[in-house]
Amino acid sequence: MAGLTGLKPSASYKSLLRVDDSTNGVDATLEVIEDGEGTDTPLQLSTTAVHVAGSFAASGPSSTFVTMAESDTSPDVSSGNIFKSHATGVTIDQFDGGVCGQIITIISGGATVYDVTGSELKGGSANITTAAGDVTMWVCESATVWHLLSWMDLSADLSDSAVGGGF
Repeated sequence: MAGLTGLKPSASYKSLLRVDDSTNGVDATLEVIEDGEGTDTPLQLSTTAVHVAGSFAASGPSSTFVTMAESDTSPDVSSGNIFKSHATGVTIDQFDGGVCGQIITIISGGATVYDVTGSELKGGSANITTAAGDVTMWVCESATVWHLLSWMDLSADLSDSAVGGGF
């Protein structure tokens, strides 16, 4: 990729990306990123968040693996998409900080119960109890409603469809 070295601003400003606030630059408020001509991109950026309007794809390994705090019944999932519940048993009744369409994967660090009968977690008619190593995946419908996408019971013979072990 060619840089801007040796180019005059009048010949390169269209290629520059900027936020609308030319005084403060990027701060804690999401700002639309635009090109040098003022054309908006689908990207919004702040010092604490990134928002993409429309389709988005990423590649490479995730560096967003987060271990949930002990006894946290409504862990904040705004900082990533791959989580591990604490080794101490906990009942989770909500995920905080989600955005519509966000998919999270949770690896159970210990006995983790998902309260799907009395909360906004949607996953059937009975609470789901997982053990260390089990995996669940959830998709966010809105800020408070989450749907179970899949579940893997690490102790089950997953090659035997009669035994189950998840979906």
